[in-house]
Amino acid sequence: MTFHTINISIGGVVITRLHPYIHNKIKAETLDRTLDESLFINRRVNSEEQMITKYHFEFLVVEGEEVDEIEILADYIGNHNYIDYYDISEVFSGDGVTNTWTLRRPLASASYLPVIIVDNIAQTVTINTLTNPTAGNVFVNQTTGVMTFGSIPTNSDDNITVLYVPVFPVHIVSCKPDKKEAGLDIYKVICEEV
Repeated sequence: MTFHTINISIGGVVITRLHPYIHNKIKAETLDRTLDESLFINRRVNSEEQMITKYHFEFLVVEGEEVDEIEILADYIGNHNYIDYYDISEVFSGDGVTNTWTLRRPLASASYLPVIIVDNIAQTVTINTLTNPTAGNVFVNQTTGVMTFGSIPTNSDDNITVLYVPVFPVHIVSCKPDKKEAGLDIYKVICEEV
């Protein structure tokens, strides 16, 4: 748990007044909305029936306009883009042939360049839609997360590490009063990645 003020963005609403903040990936279920807005548990697995890691977020906001906007967002059935400006890492294994991999999530912004290490060597990263980088360079598509390497990574397990700030598609599970502080209602917002 982190105890400091940060910015987050959810569905375009930017929140800066945070108290305890939880960003973890231990929860394996996600709550999906049905058309009648009821909720049901949907356990996510990949093609090998292994659990897919989904992120879970909790944060506190002070009553007012931000809470009103979040409650309006929670009423929508679609996904919301969530950015908490925390770096997450993904690890890939080179095969000596492939030069393109795709991140599980798109990048939050071109302002936050990913750090990409291949065989313990930092690569020069550029955010664009091109697909022909020179040796030692990696082009990353911000919206698709596709990474194209100028040098083909060697055939080795876990030799590609990417540290980046992603956009998470989330559902707002709840936005409810949590406590009172200095006469103000403090609301707890819970989001889960879809």
